[in-house]
Amino acid sequence: MTDAAHTSDIMVSDTEEVTSSGACGYVLVTEDDVRVYFAGDTGVFGDMRVISDLYGPQLAIMPIGGKYTMGVREAAYAAHLVRPRVFIPMHYDTFPDQEADMEELRELVNMMAPSTNLIILKPGETFDFSP
Repeated sequence: MTDAAHTSDIMVSDTEEVTSSGACGYVLVTEDDVRVYFAGDTGVFGDMRVISDLYGPQLAIMPIGGKYTMGVREAAYAAHLVRPRVFIPMHYDTFPDQEADMEELRELVNMMAPSTNLIILKPGETFDFSP
């Protein structure tokens, strides 16, 4: 389990709210030693480099959308910090205020993390990751 930088308000009752989201991410390791960083709902944060250094994820699944999560510039920088072989964006275009320009993301990832392959999936599509 990893940290995630995500803000939200949770109403505990009609008058009481909690301003901590409890969001987190995970590093998953398959039987074939494929290491996947599932970032959860997060913004970019410096300890993504620590996650990279400690666990060396080959595949990163990170959110984009800009509200409560990273925008495209921050996501490209996160790819730079994490240094995965493959980056799959998630959480974008789910609501009108969560739109993201995938072509801009591709350009920024190519510039900031040139060794990372950006894979953009449509709902229902799959990706076969081979180590």
